[in-house]
Amino acid sequence: LPSPHIILGRRNLDMYEDELERLEIRLSYLEKQNAELNEVVIDQGKTITHLLVQMEEMKKKVKDLMDVTADERANRRPPHY
Repeated sequence: LPSPHIILGRRNLDMYEDELERLEIRLSYLEKQNAELNEVVIDQGKTITHLLVQMEEMKKKVKDLMDVTADERANRRPPHY
């Protein structure tokens, strides 16, 4: 079999090597960007979990306050007395 250099020619081989190098560079940037985006998603997940916990605590406090207010209203005299 003839050498790829003979079939493709040195000029074509250089073009393929250049294209391969460009693709490798692009892949490297995409891998870096993917890792950075993954970190953002992880941080957002932690923030969402924290906010959900805070929301549940606030709901409990509001319910407790509403219960206290309801008890106070039940024991309060009407204004016309």
